[in-house]
Amino acid sequence: MEGTDNIIAREFKPDELEKGLELRNKIFPPITPEDWKKKGPGTASIAFDGDEVVGFIPLAFRTFKLAPGATITAAFENAVGTREDYRGRGVGTAMIEAASQFLKGRADALFVYRGGERSKAYNFYSKTGHIDLLYTRYFTGDNSIARSHDDVHISYGLNEILKHQKELFRVFEETYYAYGGFPLRHERYWERALTSPIYTIRPTDFYLFKLVERGQLTAYILAGIRRDLQNSKLQILEMGACGLDERRIKTLLESAGALSAGKDLEGISILTGDSNPFIDVLVNLNFKPGSRNLQTMSFSFDSKAIFEKVWNARMVLPGVEVKIFTPKQDFTLLEGYGENYRSVTLEMKEETLTRWVMGRLDFKARVREGTITVVNGNDRIVDAIANIIPIYDWEYHNIDFI
Repeated sequence: MEGTDNIIAREFKPDELEKGLELRNKIFPPITPEDWKKKGPGTASIAFDGDEVVGFIPLAFRTFKLAPGATITAAFENAVGTREDYRGRGVGTAMIEAASQFLKGRADALFVYRGGERSKAYNFYSKTGHIDLLYTRYFTGDNSIARSHDDVHISYGLNEILKHQKELFRVFEETYYAYGGFPLRHERYWERALTSPIYTIRPTDFYLFKLVERGQLTAYILAGIRRDLQNSKLQILEMGACGLDERRIKTLLESAGALSAGKDLEGISILTGDSNPFIDVLVNLNFKPGSRNLQTMSFSFDSKAIFEKVWNARMVLPGVEVKIFTPKQDFTLLEGYGENYRSVTLEMKEETLTRWVMGRLDFKARVREGTITVVNGNDRIVDAIANIIPIYDWEYHNIDFI
């Protein structure tokens, strides 16, 4: 794809990896080709001016959970970089546009974790069509919660933690089955996550707090201490409990407080969304919420395709045709059959459509407020459409960061 100043943006070729990483490593903490391979299947968008690399966007493929039983293939952007003397000349936009073309058929959407809503970087993603889907914030607590518990076991180090992946998976699935907003888990997910390049950039000592009852793991907290930061906090990377038992999580957090105090850390922090099932535990332990800090953003390549892949089997409206109108596109979501079907058009902005197909929009609320307008509909049809894609809670876990 040709951009401003005859800049060419396209998918990179494997023999261009070193050139791409050379540019990336001048902008961000460096990684090696071996680190690149650790992140699993992926590709990159690369920009050239002649023979010179002037932009590079690594892209990692993840099976991403929108809701129970509903997944898409997401291409996660990370370390998006443009050579300093080429910034402001459309290089980044050209790479995003190129990716949206060469990824079609291989991924359903671009995803990125991005903070700083008032920053130039955040504005870049907004201008290139990325939509906010989840907001997270830091909750911070001090060491006054510290309390040792004999029934809490603490494992230190990556190898010790990886011995418990099967148990972690079981507890995680019970805790977050009803949630979306994260890469789909499997029994070896923690090995992939905790050996990813992010921990080359941010070297971390890992701790696993386990509550074992009658020989079974019933709750856990995965935590880390950054080795590259002075006066750091104990970071809660993930937590889960069978039965969503708040007492179990409280016990583990108190034990985490004891570790924090014993290592003379400044306290505990957790980056999470407001729908986390253990928010009340954090509040009752006097964790202080900060302003929203990190957004999960997405740029959908084809909202109709996502609907057909994820939700189409639930689209049962006898005698009704459903069409979509946005300022950018028109398409038929559900074909009408017979001679007397009713044709209904849903009118909305592109941002609204993206949030809807991702399971992050209350359809009836949007109709009531007027940001979705319905042509030739009625209350029965609106109720039926709202039930096809209800709004789902999403959760963010720090070990998912790319």
